[in-house]
Amino acid sequence: GEDHAATRYIFTRLNPITRFVFRADDDPLLKYLTDDGQSIEPDVFYPVIPMALVNGCHGIGTGWMTSVPSYNPRDVIANIRRHLAGERMQDMSPWYKGFQGEFEQKEGGGWTSRGCVRLESAENGREEYIITELPVGKWTESYKEVLAQMQKDGFVERVTDYATDTLVRFEVLVNAKRMIRPKNFDPVVFFK
Repeated sequence: GEDHAATRYIFTRLNPITRFVFRADDDPLLKYLTDDGQSIEPDVFYPVIPMALVNGCHGIGTGWMTSVPSYNPRDVIANIRRHLAGERMQDMSPWYKGFQGEFEQKEGGGWTSRGCVRLESAENGREEYIITELPVGKWTESYKEVLAQMQKDGFVERVTDYATDTLVRFEVLVNAKRMIRPKNFDPVVFFK
């Protein structure tokens, strides 16, 4: 009929871990909303760990902004156990499953993520860099535009794109003679 789901939703289902995070024992506490006389989702769920720390959250409001990175669920659980035992909780670093880059804590709080770039070869005034990870929140498609602009500006001679939907890999040939760089040149910062 006309009320069928869109084809993009045919493979939507709950992850098997869902019932470990949102326990069936808490179902009687849930208050379901209604829409057009039909019961729909609960107005709030009660997870066993703070999912805002696991998933992270970003939002803005009048005069306020919040940005909470994602943390490893194992670290969150360990800190909850410490708290329940009356122990001091430990600081946590951001964590994103599969992310191979690094996180640096900024002065005054907050975090910056760094991707992965390495110098592959250098000869005849040319340097080839391999980019295998982008900072958290940077997407491969939009990063291609950054590299294209660097190429247009003459800093980059050639970009070879081997990226897939699950893997980042760019091989970038740079004309080192055209670059003005400080002594402490950091390719991760240059290619950010």
